[in-house]
Amino acid sequence: MLIRQVFCGAVALNCVTLLGACGGAKNRPPGGPTRADTLMQVYPELQTGRFVVIADFEDPSHMDLVRLIGATEQAKCGLDRKGGRAETGAACLQLTAGSSEDIVVLANNSESRWYLKRDWRAYDLLLMSVHAPKRDLALDLTLGSGPAEKRLSAQSSIALQRGWNGIRIDLAEVAEKISVDDVREIRLAVSGVSKPVELRFDDILLTGNRVDLLGDSRNTTGALYVQQSGRRWNVGAGGRFELTFANGQITSWYNLAADPNRVRNLVRGTTLGPSPVVLSASGSELGDFSALGKSVVARQRIVEMSAVRAVVASEWRFVDDPDASLNNRPFQRWVYTIYASGQLFVAAEATGMTKSWTPPGLGLAVTVASSADDEWETHTASPTVAAVEPPRLGYATARSQPRDTMLVYMVDAASASSRIVEHADSTARRVSLIGTQESAPAEAMKWACQLVLVSASEGSDADAAARAAEYAGPASIRVEVGSPIMGSGSSPRGDGYDPSSGTIDLEPDQGRVRFVVDGQKRAVFSPAFRILGAKDQEAWVYVNHLILSKVARDPGGNLVFQLPGTVRQSTMIEVLLRRPGA
Repeated sequence: MLIRQVFCGAVALNCVTLLGACGGAKNRPPGGPTRADTLMQVYPELQTGRFVVIADFEDPSHMDLVRLIGATEQAKCGLDRKGGRAETGAACLQLTAGSSEDIVVLANNSESRWYLKRDWRAYDLLLMSVHAPKRDLALDLTLGSGPAEKRLSAQSSIALQRGWNGIRIDLAEVAEKISVDDVREIRLAVSGVSKPVELRFDDILLTGNRVDLLGDSRNTTGALYVQQSGRRWNVGAGGRFELTFANGQITSWYNLAADPNRVRNLVRGTTLGPSPVVLSASGSELGDFSALGKSVVARQRIVEMSAVRAVVASEWRFVDDPDASLNNRPFQRWVYTIYASGQLFVAAEATGMTKSWTPPGLGLAVTVASSADDEWETHTASPTVAAVEPPRLGYATARSQPRDTMLVYMVDAASASSRIVEHADSTARRVSLIGTQESAPAEAMKWACQLVLVSASEGSDADAAARAAEYAGPASIRVEVGSPIMGSGSSPRGDGYDPSSGTIDLEPDQGRVRFVVDGQKRAVFSPAFRILGAKDQEAWVYVNHLILSKVARDPGGNLVFQLPGTVRQSTMIEVLLRRPGA
């Protein structure tokens, strides 16, 4: 096979970047918008103002990055001065490909005067516009990092429609496969070619599309924050932890106390969960849900965010046709409630069986990455018998040895979980802790669970056992005025405690609630409370006669607050409600 390497373009003039765009008279027409302004008007992802132009080809110097690896005689590339995307300029890169092995490479070379930025850590999206002459073609995009002899690659194949296509590559997914602090090349090719085709490339951009929706993501004081990062959300507490939500799942977990620069993703290559899993009859092997559909349609939304907590809801629908109706399709759903204390409460629900599919068993799995240099030490504890005081749920702990991180996992007893077992996958280098069930799967399965994500110095084995006892209940409070919400779906235990959100729900009596948290008998870990019936009323919360400043409201107007730290003494809380003007 004939392989030709051709450098496309001319020697460039030096160019200074300004907001990622090249400066100069050409880019700043008198009285008109700058080049950066033009790009920001067309690409909404650039509105934060932090972006870099890899190449937009308005300056011929950008072609200095480009070379062609031609496998066919028809292969050629060059600067097209009139075929660019009209909204952003005139010029573009043109590729004529005779096969999928005709490849355009963008990379630095010894003579290059236009520079391909190598450190992409500050950016979230790779954007570009690609013009295709017809349907049934796909852009094959490969990003490479590191020197040639140690090259890592991340590949994507994107279906193209006729005309201009907006391409968006999530760099968080790329970072799972390559080192985004050392990107060396971008390779562009086209598949589905039966005869030579002409593609045009324009506006290849990096953007840091991050916006703080709540709080300050740079804080180191333990304050809760929510940050939008492209299509992802980062939820964390400064200096403590950060979780990344993507496609309805937790795809990143960082211990910010030990890893403030977010170098080590503790769930790299997997998701934290909790995720429903199919269990074999013996419980020793895991299956999947492929029988429910060929693909998954994922949705996620932020339900609530305040200084007290953040609530994220997500759903998966299993489908054979992504464009068909989602009604009545098999599902998995989650509601995550995250507190700054590192407590994560989850309500999970899933299709447990259909007319054509009955799994031998189902469980709820929490998974961590276990690399060779960062193995996890796990421990599982069986539930205590009913006669033991205090009762205790089955629970599990995992400790990341060199990075001083601890995970505690427990499943609510009402979810029919009998025990938690460990399942290690040495090939994928991950460890799962799975809440198993004694009962057979039902048409719809429901779970409630708690995860505690802390530095190991903040949690001992004794604390883990105490947390499991606290989660089993009953609640360690004595209500003097008002009453707990009894017998509701949110409090199956009947003492006002909602195991899926972590709150003790109380109802006021004539505008007052007073109760005592009994931390002397047993420790109570950062307890959270919800006061119902407080909508449209002014509220004051006192802890041992001192005003509590961090008090929020849920979407229904109910009060939500949490006591910081571990309560180890008798603590009185009083809530006063008053209608405005009363």
